Amino acid sequence: MLVFKRLRYGIIFGYFIPIVLFFIASLIVSINVKKIQGQQEILNKSNQLSESIGHLAIEINQMSMALQNYLIDPQVLYISRYQNAQAQYQNIAQSLEEISGQQQINNLKLLTQQVIKKQELEQEIIQLLNQNNSEQAL
Repeated sequence: MLVFKRLRYGIIFGYFIPIVLFFIASLIVSINVKKIQGQQEILNKSNQLSESIGHLAIEINQMSMALQNYLIDPQVLYISRYQNAQAQYQNIAQSLEEISGQQQINNLKLLTQQVIKKQELEQEIIQLLNQNNSEQAL
């Protein structure tokens, strides 16, 4: 009878160990998956931010090119391209307001201030060109 009890406990213990190890392994995998998902979210957000900043640079370049073309040949087409690029810039800049991180926020504020100064200068140039003062605009 003692042999059967030992055998019975041995069998129970033999099944119990793999089940416990399975749950421990599942717990470890679950924790690692959550860590990886958190890092993936951070990476995705960083990629979106860098893509948006790249689009900002493109729109700033488009505004500059449209103004240069308007300086060379004052046509309404170039002003409309300038205004379209400016509107796109504003849309992208508003989407970047959800940036986290103090340094990123400070960099965006600095960039915004510089772009505002640039836009003010460009508006003065456009006004001078509209008043036929192309020499002063240059």
